[in-house]
Amino acid sequence: MANPLTPAPAAHRQTHYTAAPVLDPPVALPLPQLTSSIEQAVDDLSTFGLCLLTDVLTAIEVESLRAKLENQVEPPPREMAVQIEAPAGSVFAWDGRLWHGTGVNRTGHPRRHVGAFFCLPWMRQQENWGVSCLQEVLDEASPKLKARLGLRTYGTLGGVNGTHTDEEVVSLGNSAVSFPEYIIGENGTLHPLRRVSRDLVTDPN
Repeated sequence: MANPLTPAPAAHRQTHYTAAPVLDPPVALPLPQLTSSIEQAVDDLSTFGLCLLTDVLTAIEVESLRAKLENQVEPPPREMAVQIEAPAGSVFAWDGRLWHGTGVNRTGHPRRHVGAFFCLPWMRQQENWGVSCLQEVLDEASPKLKARLGLRTYGTLGGVNGTHTDEEVVSLGNSAVSFPEYIIGENGTLHPLRRVSRDLVTDPN
């Protein structure tokens, strides 16, 4: 059985990225030093995966932010907080504008959950699924899944070089879209649109 702490390095066929050797066992690296140098912070970010950059905000800016945060802490008061409890297998859904937060786990055992964020169709998603999703997945995806991956227009937004499917257009002119073989460039020139596949980057040529 594979050790989850020492996974096999991923193959990055499209990016030519060479993965670092797997550490067995994992090693906790030392923390980088505080620095006011952006160049040093960038180097630390590459080396350690984090950086500690000082002198980003002035004393006046820090005090202004402190006052605003303390003001927000005062409405609503902590006494108004309501604890959510639900049995395993439940779904807790809420409007993103709801004042919310994750409480401290005092149960004595791990607490697991799967979180999902849903946004309006005209908002950019956290992950650009239309670009990163494998072509094989899109070929087999249902219309609902394609829409959730961003392959559906919202009025005049979200098109792919003006290409759409023959699906019936609904409210606001929304329609399913597909990736064309070519992107139209300047002076009507055609540029092959490459897609990510399990084995290679597909090329119409």
